[in-house]
Amino acid sequence: MNMKPILKVILKIFLVIVLLLLGIIIAITTFLLYLHFTSYNIKTNNIKKYDKCIHSVKYPEHIKHFPKTISKNPDDAKFYCYTSDYHGEWVLLLIKADKDYINQELKSYKFINSEDKIGDYQEIYYMPSEEVGIQKNTDLTYYVLDNADNRHYYPKSFPYYNGIGVDKIMEHIFYYYITPDD
Repeated sequence: MNMKPILKVILKIFLVIVLLLLGIIIAITTFLLYLHFTSYNIKTNNIKKYDKCIHSVKYPEHIKHFPKTISKNPDDAKFYCYTSDYHGEWVLLLIKADKDYINQELKSYKFINSEDKIGDYQEIYYMPSEEVGIQKNTDLTYYVLDNADNRHYYPKSFPYYNGIGVDKIMEHIFYYYITPDD
């Protein structure tokens, strides 16, 4: 009995199976890489993408002070989101609010600089709100959330990393999260 034709068939079947498995592995790897890079890399000022932005932040514990939902009315909010795996993250949200809401938000959190009065001069190291068209930096008083990251950098890099800003006439509240390159 000649085994050569049977071995050729078995070898061809084995080769097809190996190629199929290799193709499946490559497809799954490509898909996972696509999901990874598209889920974290966002750059937008479209308020309709607020939820997507909030869910793409690499460190969600740093944005717990942000509202869960916001008005979709573009007149009531200005927004900027930049999330990246390798180039840091910015999430900035300015919303129109009444004094009661602003006071309630300020009472809801512990701040490193809670003794600062609204309208006091603050030496700002870096705040990208003006460069992305949200608010002039000096029009806000920033309150830095009291957490380990902020305590480490405060005051030399004021107002890193996250906190709340309030305009001088208490008509707008500004939520911010900024983290430098990872």
